[in-house]
This record gives sequence, structure tokens and C-alpha cells, in this order.
Amino acid sequence: VLPPPWTLIPIPAPMFGRDNELKDMLSHLMPNKPLCIAILGPGGMGKTTLALHFLNTGNVTNAYHSQLFISCKGRNSLDELLLDIAEQVGIPSEQRKEYLQNQILGALKKLPTIIWLDNLETLWEPVTLCTITEDFLNHLSSIQTLGFIVTIQGNQWPNGVTWPQPLLKLLPALKIESSLKTFENIVGIQPDENVQRLLKEVEGVPFAITLISNLIRDEAESPEALWSRWQKEKTKVLETGQDRKSSLTISINLSFNSPRMTEDARELLYLLSFLPDGFSNRNQMLEDIQRYILQFRQALTVLKSVALVEIDQQ
Repeated sequence: VLPPPWTLIPIPAPMFGRDNELKDMLSHLMPNKPLCIAILGPGGMGKTTLALHFLNTGNVTNAYHSQLFISCKGRNSLDELLLDIAEQVGIPSEQRKEYLQNQILGALKKLPTIIWLDNLETLWEPVTLCTITEDFLNHLSSIQTLGFIVTIQGNQWPNGVTWPQPLLKLLPALKIESSLKTFENIVGIQPDENVQRLLKEVEGVPFAITLISNLIRDEAESPEALWSRWQKEKTKVLETGQDRKSSLTISINLSFNSPRMTEDARELLYLLSFLPDGFSNRNQMLEDIQRYILQFRQALTVLKSVALVEIDQQ
């Protein structure tokens, strides 16, 4: 008799252009070693989809019969997270008043289990929660029979865990070939010139590609009308609802309103909004920017940490 699965991980939608990342994740799956994986990237880059595909591979389901999915979104303290985990692992409510973390760690040691903490940045980015959250991750990483995955909107790995090498790189944008395949899979037709223009404009962000594809599949707008509106409204075209799953803007705002953001970082992001191709890292250029933003380098570090900018090494 197999142990209870705890959380049934849903079957993900088809994924394109992430074979290398999935292969890297599977390479960390080793007998008698704890599995610790962090998937980092900007909002809408497909972190959740990649995690779902990983958890649904045969290698993972064979190694971990019990799976646990916990969303950190909307949680304001580690205690709230612990209560969510306690509920799922079946710790009776009358036993949750004392030593709850120890009880949870004890329960997780009993079965080969993999736990996925989604949107961990919610509990990790605030200064008041950072250390205590990292301490909890440290305890998780010490359980030999436990695997855990965290997905973080940003580009920094939490301390307290010895993340196995090689580290997963920040999730990159999809190449145009994968963007086209994603569209074809959702809509079921070949993309015309207007669709190809739209997909190039969203620069390989899977969430944006999915929203565009859904609009065309549902015949909300024709590709020609959508392209015409995009030229005037840009990402407002993709605001199809009032929640994070239907609005690219809302997803980006999670990073923009991160506790890490500073006024200088917002000023620098404002400047970059007028430079769609970015700016060169030549010394003269950087000196010119520092005349307007005195803490420029710190601001750039902040924007990188919340994945609102990236450095093109070429």
C-alpha cells in the first residue's frame, strides 16, 4: 500500500523550449541525497509550468510517492506557512499549538516526500522574515529522504541551503521557434504575419504568449485587430482579467512592489522604460547615469534581484 500522495499535482499543459532546464533539474535527482532545487526568474517566465513538468516525470514520481504543494502567496509569516503544511500532512489541530515546526519535520522524515514551495519570495524577501525562512529551508535540506523545490520571482538564491551545482540559471525567454510552437499548441492553427509580429514583441515571455494565444483561440479579437491595438496599448492588451493568472501587468507589479525595491531602483526603471534596447555598460554611459541617480549601482543590483532587468553579456 502506497503512502498518501497528500497533494495531487495537476498535469501541466505542454511545454516548449525548456528541455535543457528540465534535464538539469533531473540531473540533481540522486539516490540517498536530499533534492534541493530553486527555480528563479521574472514574473510570467514559466517557473510554475517547469516545476509541474518536473514533478510529473516518472523519475520523480518513482522516487517520491508523496508530493506536497504549498503556495506562499498571501502568507505573512512562517507560522501561517507551517499551519498550511500541518493541515496537509495531517497534524491534528489540537496538536498544533506547540513545537509545530518540529512536528512537521518529523512527519516529513517518515515518507519519501517532495515539497514544493511556490512564490517563496513572499516569505523570504521581507527583512523581518528572511532569516527565519532561511532557517526553515535549512532544516528541510537536512532531511535525506526529502526533496524540495522553491519557485522565486527574482534572481537570488536563499541562504541556509547548500544548493547543488550546477545551479539552475535564471529562466531565459523562449526562442521564437518555441513561442510559435506554444501558440500552435493552444490555438491549433499556423500563426500568420500579425501573430508572428505579436510574438516577437512579447520577447519570449511564456505568460504573455499564452494570453495572446487565448485571446485569438477564443476569438476575442482577430490577429490583425490585436496587432493594431498592441501598437497603441502594448501590454494593456494582455489585461484580460483581475487576477495574476490573467494579467501580465499584475504579475510584473509583484516585482515592482517587492520589499526590496528602493526609490533609486524605481527611478532607474523609469529611465530604462525610455530605452527599449537598454543601455551600454561603457564607463562614460554609467558616469552619465550616476549624475542623475547617485546610488545607481545599488539600484541596478536591486532591479536584477527582483528580475526586472537583465544583463546581456554579449
